[in-house]
Amino acid sequence: MGEKEKKEVGKKVESQKESAKTSKVRVNKEKVDEIEIKNTKTKKNTGSRKTKPKEPKPKEPKPKESKPKESKPKEPKAKENIDKLIESTVESEKKKQRDMNELVSVICITNNPLVYESKNQAGYRIDWDGYLQENWIEYKELINMRGSQRAFFEKPWIICDWDVLVDLKVDHYYKNIIDLENLDDVFKKSTEELEQTLKIVPKGIKDLIVDRAFELRRKKELDSLSVIETIEKTLNIDLSI
Repeated sequence: MGEKEKKEVGKKVESQKESAKTSKVRVNKEKVDEIEIKNTKTKKNTGSRKTKPKEPKPKEPKPKESKPKESKPKEPKAKENIDKLIESTVESEKKKQRDMNELVSVICITNNPLVYESKNQAGYRIDWDGYLQENWIEYKELINMRGSQRAFFEKPWIICDWDVLVDLKVDHYYKNIIDLENLDDVFKKSTEELEQTLKIVPKGIKDLIVDRAFELRRKKELDSLSVIETIEKTLNIDLSI
């Protein structure tokens, strides 16, 4: 082989070596690019994956503090009494008014005969023979009696049904009345009870007790010295006969 041919062969070899290097470089570069593309996709996929946030644990509800029940303030006693008074007034107004011509049983509670003469009706007169005698009087005349001769109720000298006394507004004169149908029972009380009774009964009842005591003394049916002395001392009288 001549020198010229050797040089040409040598150039071909060199040329092949260069092309081999170039192809290797290309292959390596393509691999690098492929790796980078994969890494980029991986990063994108990784970034696109959203991790679910952890759900917070439900908080246990705090027990409600029980507030003490507020007690309603009590109404003053005075207001309560006023309310009751108003109710009773309304009820009384609703009641049917008493007939003015109604005849009412009126009992004498004096030991002596009793007479009533009307100052509104000329010639109108009522007579009672004595203790526990009964007469009938119109309700309107009892109103006249209350206005013109109130002593019949104040002492009292007469008595009638309680509802009538209430309607006439004279019931307060009878609050300390005793059992008039059993008057003699008053003399059977102990001296302390008798003294207390004599102090609180109305004036007319005191007179009635004294008149009855004299009557029993005359009949010799009242001989208890303690009872006699209690009556004399409390009422400042003399029961001697």
